[in-house]
Amino acid sequence: LPRYQNDKVFLEAEREKAAFVARHGNGHNVYLVVLESLLDPSLFKKLRLSRDPYSPEFRALFGDKTGCSVSPVFAGGTAQAEFEALCGAPALRAVGNTEFENLQNPVYCLPRTLAQAGYRTLVTQPFTPDLFNYSQGCENIGFSEKYFLGRGENTYLKQSCVPPDLFMFDGDLFGQNLTFIKTDKGPFFNYLLGIYGHYPYKTVDPARPKLITTNAPATYLDPIANQFYYRTKAMAAFAGEIIRRDKK
Repeated sequence: LPRYQNDKVFLEAEREKAAFVARHGNGHNVYLVVLESLLDPSLFKKLRLSRDPYSPEFRALFGDKTGCSVSPVFAGGTAQAEFEALCGAPALRAVGNTEFENLQNPVYCLPRTLAQAGYRTLVTQPFTPDLFNYSQGCENIGFSEKYFLGRGENTYLKQSCVPPDLFMFDGDLFGQNLTFIKTDKGPFFNYLLGIYGHYPYKTVDPARPKLITTNAPATYLDPIANQFYYRTKAMAAFAGEIIRRDKK
């Protein structure tokens, strides 16, 4: 990264790419959502489930238009998966713990390209911005607006939606984001990280009762299956509302 930071040819090519997007892009809003530990229990061939782990709303909206990608990490490195999604480059952990921790200077990733093309670039994350050098890392890849849970007066995320010892449910994150985002104040790049699937996989909430049981001896697979159901339901509601109200 430091070598490319000072490469004039590389920087000029990146500026030209942003200028091309500004001249020829359609100006449509961009939404990107990363959900930590969104594990499809049906991938386990010997696991018997009492019902389809996908919510009917998700099935109806997305149908067979889904697929799988390989994450660079499992456990303890969500920032690596984010780096790959946002920067289009492999997260190799070649130096230090994560790529985000090594981002000490501005680099060209999707948020910076869109920002230079005239987009608002927003990142929303319902957790601490201190881990993995996250706040500075997001700034250095081009996010101009950063919103974290309960940090600072400028954040729109409300702590009241998070039960004790649990992580914010994705549906609450999506709902607050939709209230905050004004679709006519664009174009914008709206990036969200959901961490409801984080260990210890608790789902003790009257609003989301247990619907799925499995034959697994491991006690955490039942909560993971139920989390998956409610998270796909929340994603379908979020995507459906975007389609309904944001024509761009």
